[in-house]
Amino acid sequence: MRTIEIQAIAESRKAADVFAVLADFEQYQHQCGAVRSVVFSERGEERSVSKWEVNFRQGIMRWTEIDHFDLDDHSIRFEQLEGDAKSFSGAWLMSDVNNGCLIRFVASFDMGVPSLNEVIEPIAERALEENIESILRGLLGTKLQIVSKPSAPSHSGV
Repeated sequence: MRTIEIQAIAESRKAADVFAVLADFEQYQHQCGAVRSVVFSERGEERSVSKWEVNFRQGIMRWTEIDHFDLDDHSIRFEQLEGDAKSFSGAWLMSDVNNGCLIRFVASFDMGVPSLNEVIEPIAERALEENIESILRGLLGTKLQIVSKPSAPSHSGV
């Protein structure tokens, strides 16, 4: 299992506002080139089940996830129920800081091809990183600063 973490600062934004933007999954396909579609099969204030299609290198990656929204904690946690990867889970975590909102995206995934993990998972990691940056920039605009990205492979859980 591989884990990545990306951190960004949304300048002059509050965590509650950023949470509302990131929790509005339906906007992703309209604001981000990486996301092809998001369709809900269940939708509530605290929980949803959503089906995703995203660009993945020269193809499309698909999965269904359960999402848990915590407005008080400004977090969105997700776990793949089924899909192209063997497993995919993680969280969007937002907190107020002096100059805006710190956004952390943390995810663990296993592509499910043990004999090719050393080749496939670094490619998947780069594609995931690019897609998350596309989502953040598409939804939050130019006043966004990426402050950290994966620098070395990690094999721990979320």
